[in-house]
Amino acid sequence: MLKNTFLVVLTRDFISLALATGTVISTIAPLILASYPSFYEIIYAQDENLLTGIATSNVTSQDQQDPPLGSDFAWKGIVSSDAGILPGREDTQSAIVLPPREDGTMYTGTLTFLASRPVDVFSWNVLEPLNVTVSEDFGNREGVLSVEGLDIGLNELETSSASGSVIFSGNALEFASDEPFVVTYGLKARADDTVQLNDVRNLIETAGENEEEED
Repeated sequence: MLKNTFLVVLTRDFISLALATGTVISTIAPLILASYPSFYEIIYAQDENLLTGIATSNVTSQDQQDPPLGSDFAWKGIVSSDAGILPGREDTQSAIVLPPREDGTMYTGTLTFLASRPVDVFSWNVLEPLNVTVSEDFGNREGVLSVEGLDIGLNELETSSASGSVIFSGNALEFASDEPFVVTYGLKARADDTVQLNDVRNLIETAGENEEEED
């Protein structure tokens, strides 16, 4: 009899405890769940951290190092335009993705790009100036700018395109437009040393040689 009474009391106390515990759990469970981030919040946080990591691992143009001579390299990035740095082109919006080097390195490769508005693509040929004056009879040299004792020839590779792929060769690579823009680009190229060879004569010499050949 005593044993049965003990079991009844124990069972009753257990049920009371269970009910009380259930009440507490049902009360605090929503609070716990509300304070715990949802699945989507966790995923978003992971994505945000991933994107932050990618962004901080990017090399800025100020930290960008010149590729070694005789080597292949691949670059990609996003750049925004700024006022042009060349004389006579201050009103042009420009973004240079391959800047000229003091050692005169020539880049040769392929460029792909996607811009926020149509842009022109230029390669620069940076040359030591000629020691002779080129006659106007040869035509104009409007595409050649004199900058700090150097001649810079602007070679237009692509005209007014918002996207494309071009093969280039030159000492620098530039995007340009009349309005501000942002461009995403990728390039694979090779950096090589160059030798400048000039052979410019006046028209009188050329005419004399032609007459001698006719005689």
